[in-house]
Amino acid sequence: MMGRILFLYGLTSCGKTTVAMTMRKMSERELFVSSNDIFHDMVDGKFFRQDFWGEVARTIGAQYYAVRAMAEAGFDVAVDGMLLDLPEYREHFGKSNLELIRTLFEPFDPLLVRFDCPLEELRRRNLIRGDRGEFQSEEQARLMTKDPPADLVIDAMTTLPDEAAALILDAAGLPYHCAVTEEDRAELIRQILGSIDAQVRPGIGRQGMSRTPNLLSTEVRTKSADDTGKAVAELTRRGYRTAEGKRDFALLIRTRGERVTEICRISDGDGFDDFSPLIGSLVNVRIDRPAGSAHPEHPDLIYPIPYGFVPGLASHDGEDADAYLVGFPDGKTLASGDEVTGTVAAAVHRADDREEKLIVTPPNVFPDSDEMLAAVNFTERFFLSSLILPDSLREKSCGSVVFRKNEAGLSFLLLRESYSGAWSFPKGHMKAGETPLMTAEREAAEETGLTLRPLGDPVSCSGLWQRTETYRMRCGHVKDVVYFLSSAPAGWEPVLKAGEIEESVWIRPGDDLDPYGLSAEKRQIIAEAAAFLNRQNK
Repeated sequence: MMGRILFLYGLTSCGKTTVAMTMRKMSERELFVSSNDIFHDMVDGKFFRQDFWGEVARTIGAQYYAVRAMAEAGFDVAVDGMLLDLPEYREHFGKSNLELIRTLFEPFDPLLVRFDCPLEELRRRNLIRGDRGEFQSEEQARLMTKDPPADLVIDAMTTLPDEAAALILDAAGLPYHCAVTEEDRAELIRQILGSIDAQVRPGIGRQGMSRTPNLLSTEVRTKSADDTGKAVAELTRRGYRTAEGKRDFALLIRTRGERVTEICRISDGDGFDDFSPLIGSLVNVRIDRPAGSAHPEHPDLIYPIPYGFVPGLASHDGEDADAYLVGFPDGKTLASGDEVTGTVAAAVHRADDREEKLIVTPPNVFPDSDEMLAAVNFTERFFLSSLILPDSLREKSCGSVVFRKNEAGLSFLLLRESYSGAWSFPKGHMKAGETPLMTAEREAAEETGLTLRPLGDPVSCSGLWQRTETYRMRCGHVKDVVYFLSSAPAGWEPVLKAGEIEESVWIRPGDDLDPYGLSAEKRQIIAEAAAFLNRQNK
């Protein structure tokens, strides 16, 4: 199998090098990045002093031959290059730069990606970098191939590196994952704002777990309203757009399709709630909106759970802090004026508001984050809300590695989630009072209609084959997922849960798993399950 060649080209400071390195980080398949500079450094500087443009053409041509050899060996390569129209290419290779690319790369279905950026912006970036001449981009522009071809054009002015990387990998058909963290985005925003006096930090308020997949958030605090205006103008120039209706702070967003992928809140003052230090504390809540009551301003909105306030705990507006009561067995019987004591299990943070709400549960009970989000979604769905959780929280889910054997051999079931689009095994969060096996059984029945039939493993202390996948979520919390091995009848097909599971597929040991974007741990679990089943047959 031959590799793909992705040829990225544009003027200096257009950002293609940053995008190429971001692609390498995001790609689920091994992706090599080849830059001109690597090959320029392979020869002694005296050859450039003797014949600068001739040596540029020769070293870049050598790069093309090396990239072709890598693609022939099955490696995917992103070329960080330029399309200079130099006569020296013809002198040495008998072809122009573009003709040489087409001749060498054609068998590998090359994707040509052009980066466009206004020269005025490139001059500004050259000055900021300090290692480029102010007019170096203009000098290159005069040498560029006229009307260069492109399969994809990136607007380097308004497209951020991770967005450009996703567009290119999508166009190339290469699997990838979102590898940009809120820390990465905060650092990029610091660079964009440059000399504006502002404090930039990842996350809004404190890092929380957003209910929107892959949502990045950044907080920008400026010294004055004038600096806030400058920050908004600079970020708007780079492709952010302003959300309407915010009078005392600015909220900028980026979208992909209909989905908000990023939010940036900018203000020049304090006055935002931050109840995160209270998480884990006991508080008294006085009910003023019992379960079944209507919202005082929106009578069509009915409270499914009790809602109240914490007497004496002031929010930013001087009013007592509001609280949702989640998980109280007698919640529906609580009346207005009743008081209950509970633990602050989380805070609901609203990026597009100054308020935070508390989630209060029975003493020392910390429900799963998804359960808490679901409980408060009746109102929080109208806001850009996230949960602020204990830093030490370790979440737990359980699932099953479902296999079947028929005339085609051994195969394993993968499901694609509607919400995230990710492929995985049937799984879900533990509910209060459940054991791991009970959760796995419930999730298998809900998502596939299968009655779980777990298999034993002499190595396992519990007598059941089980493996644990551990990973750190984007919010920083650690998650453990326990999987049990379960058999399905030879001719069985899953009955998918509408609204949660998009599609299913059976994969066999040895299949190419790259299209499914599985983690290394999931791949290892499949390999270990197959080895165990093969041993059982002996």
